[in-house]
Amino acid sequence: MKDLVLYLSVLSLPTAFSTNAWAWAATGHSIISHVAARLLAEPEFDAKIQTPFLMKEDLLAHLSNIPDTGWKIMPGIRELLDPTHFFEVDQVLSKDSPAPANLAELAVSIQANCHGMACKKDATILKILTKHGSAPWRAEQFARKMVDALKFIHEHPLSKTDTLLADEAMEAAGLLSHFIGDLSNPHHVTDDFDGWGTGQGGLHAYFEAEIVDALPLSLVQEVWDYAQKERPFQKFILPMLNSANRKDTVAIDIALARNSLQNLDTLLRLDQNHSLKKKGSLRGEEKKVKAQRASPKSVAHYYRTFVIERLGIAADTLAHVWYQTWEKAGRPNLSSYFSLVYPLNPDPVLPNYLFEN
Repeated sequence: MKDLVLYLSVLSLPTAFSTNAWAWAATGHSIISHVAARLLAEPEFDAKIQTPFLMKEDLLAHLSNIPDTGWKIMPGIRELLDPTHFFEVDQVLSKDSPAPANLAELAVSIQANCHGMACKKDATILKILTKHGSAPWRAEQFARKMVDALKFIHEHPLSKTDTLLADEAMEAAGLLSHFIGDLSNPHHVTDDFDGWGTGQGGLHAYFEAEIVDALPLSLVQEVWDYAQKERPFQKFILPMLNSANRKDTVAIDIALARNSLQNLDTLLRLDQNHSLKKKGSLRGEEKKVKAQRASPKSVAHYYRTFVIERLGIAADTLAHVWYQTWEKAGRPNLSSYFSLVYPLNPDPVLPNYLFEN
C-alpha cells in the first residue's frame, strides 16, 4: 500500500510523466493482432495452440485497443496507466548494455546510463519508470496472466473449467498485444516522442493515426505478406538476444524497443522529405506550435513500406511472445477450444509489477 500511495503521489505532479501514450491508433493495433493470430497457423508453430487464436482473431484485435479506449476514458485511469505505454530506452539504457533481467538490474543500469531528470541518485525505480515508462514490464504482466490461466488446463478435450481458463488467457493475450504494438512505434521508445526536438511537433499522431488510416485496405494483406515472408522477429529481434533470454518477455520487448529506436531517424526523414511544410516551434509547454504538414492522403504512399515493416515486426514478435507464453504454461492442447465469450470492456488492470518487492 505504501508503494501505491507513492505511485499516486508521483502521478499527481504535472510534470511527472510524458504524454507519450498513444500508438498506432485503432487501425494499427488491430492489424498487429490479426496478423499475429494468423502467423500462429504457420508450420513452425505447434497446431495445439492455434484454435483459440484463430477463432478469436477479431476479439484479440478488439482487446488490443482497450488500453487506449475503454480504460482511458475512466476518471483517473489515464494518469495511472499512461507510463505503461512507452519505454524511453534512449534515456534509460546505453546502446550496448544488456537487457536487465529484473527491475533491480534495471535500477543499476539506470543509475549508470540514464540522463533524464528522474535519474537522480535518490530516485526510486518507481519514480523512474513513471517518468521514462515501463511498457516491457507491462507486456510481461499480461504474459504472466496468460501463463497463470493456461497452466491449469489439463484435460483434452477441454472441460468447461478449462475453457473458462482459456477464455481468461485469450483476454490477457489481446491486452498484451497492445503493449507489443506500442514498443514497435519509434515514438514510444524515445524522450522526444512527438518530434519537437527537430521542429516536427505533432508527428506522433500524424504518423500513427492519420497516415496509417490514409493507406488502402490492402494494408492488412501487405503486413501479413511481409511478416510471413521476411520473418522480422528472427531477422531483427533474435540477434539482439542470447540463449539465456531469448524466451524472456521483457528482454524481447527491450530488443523490440531498441529496434524501433534504430528506425526513428527513418521516420523523421520521411516527414522531412515528403510531408513537412513548415516546422513547428517549442517555447514552453504553453507555447507549442505544431508543424504544418501535407494532407495524409496525399503523402501516405511514401510511408507505406515503413508502416508495413513496423506493423509486421510487431505482429511477428507478438506471435512469438504468445507462443513462448503457451510453452511456459506447459503446452496445453487447445485444439478443442470453443467459446462464445467476448469481453467487450474488461476491467482496468493496474501495473502490479511496480509494487513487487
